[in-house]
Amino acid sequence: MQADEQGVVVACGQGGLRFTELQRPGSRRMAAGEFLRGFAVNGGERFTLPEPADS
Repeated sequence: MQADEQGVVVACGQGGLRFTELQRPGSRRMAAGEFLRGFAVNGGERFTLPEPADS
């Protein structure tokens, strides 16, 4: 993963996806640059999947 004012790029397959807007749970959606000013993203981090809810 890498992040800059243009967005957050997440590696997948042979390429990557650039997210230009992000939203934390319970917060509003915001541009990547605005999001990154209040939330640190470190290069090389990995996303984890949440545990499934019991039904």
